[in-house]
Amino acid sequence: MGSSMKYLIFGAGAVGCYVGGKLAAAGADVVFYGREKIAKTIAQHGLSLSHHHDEAVHVPHPKFSTTLDGLHDPDMILLCVKSQDTQAAAEEISTHFPPSVSVLSLQNGVDNVPLLREALPGRTILGGMVPYSVTGVGEGVFHQGMDGALVFEQDPVAAELVEACQGAGLDACTSPNITGVLWGKLLINLNNALNVLADMPLKDQFRQREYRRLFAALIREGLSVLKAAGVEATGSGKTTPKRVARLFDIPDFVFYPLSNRILKMDPKARSSMWQDLQTGRASEIDHLQGAVCRLGKKVGVATPLNDKVTHLVNQAFADGVSPALSGRDLREQLSKMD
Repeated sequence: MGSSMKYLIFGAGAVGCYVGGKLAAAGADVVFYGREKIAKTIAQHGLSLSHHHDEAVHVPHPKFSTTLDGLHDPDMILLCVKSQDTQAAAEEISTHFPPSVSVLSLQNGVDNVPLLREALPGRTILGGMVPYSVTGVGEGVFHQGMDGALVFEQDPVAAELVEACQGAGLDACTSPNITGVLWGKLLINLNNALNVLADMPLKDQFRQREYRRLFAALIREGLSVLKAAGVEATGSGKTTPKRVARLFDIPDFVFYPLSNRILKMDPKARSSMWQDLQTGRASEIDHLQGAVCRLGKKVGVATPLNDKVTHLVNQAFADGVSPALSGRDLREQLSKMD
């Protein structure tokens, strides 16, 4: 039995199509709002949702719109646009939907919820965290490449969404400290930039110790900033940034035997930022590394490694191609930027 709530997936890209598709397959009332290209693909092929170890789900005729005009008011908007598009999305929501419609952000970064609350006063705005990558692999197929539970800000409305997600086969829970969860996810997402520079599946990247050490160093730099700012990055479940930094810093002979148990992901999974580079979309680096660097300046903590990685990723996006560096080559290039 599907949820009685009506959902609008605002920004139906990979994550939006996957989460919304699972809800729709379980009987929930879901409308997808997104780009014309995705709309045409789904109209032709339907929506298929695959998982690296679960059975695939197919939604033959999802309700997809490329305009907000004429849509019935949903109970909740699941906002899935890129962080750089949040302001424009807030303006569209304000124009088309009354304050009774709540908004739950399923976006990377920590600035979206404050921005939405300022732009949409008097409306229930909640934070949310998606712990896994989703890849659009063509012909309406969206693939979840790793495990994890969705986390929503604690609220009665979110509790109903958790129930709907669980009924749809999506692990989900609420948290009273969504800020800590989002910062924890942001620190883990600092690897998105490294994956752009590596141009290889995440599992292959993590088998290179130099890449693991760089990832751990990025996290520790971020943790130093957060400590100075009085912010605790809690992460989700057992996946805390401190634990990840310790784990990824260990030698190969210790890491390799553990990797199959630790890295529960599809062998071909890559970061969302790498996908953005391939499709010519703008990078979210300013909302990931950029958030750490801005807060570092505010609290007086230097962030040289995140600064350098930001520069290299911006160059890759300007060139439209990854430099495809090994971990050792990247370490050497970063050392020359001092």
